[in-house]
Amino acid sequence: MPNIVAAQFEDFKTAEAATRSLKDEGVSPAAVDTFFLNAAGQHARFLIGGDQMADPEARGAEKGALAGGAIGGAAGVVVRRSRACSRARCIRSASMTGRPTR
Repeated sequence: MPNIVAAQFEDFKTAEAATRSLKDEGVSPAAVDTFFLNAAGQHARFLIGGDQMADPEARGAEKGALAGGAIGGAAGVVVRRSRACSRARCIRSASMTGRPTR
């Protein structure tokens, strides 16, 4: 049965240093977890929730979102135009043959 070692630190920086120390001593990184609990009342300090103005891991996400939107928009225009062109051809060919159009 594995051993569980738990500790409480004053700040996350100290906890990370302890984690690094354990890993330096040969403890497998997969066997070490570190987490932080906010002080009471600090879980929703911002209007949209959370305790940070922005997630540092999400840096640059707006560029990816804009690029994806532009690519999706361009694809939508191409598809819509190709459908409109194929409908126009159907209408033209039907009117030339005298068949009613839908």
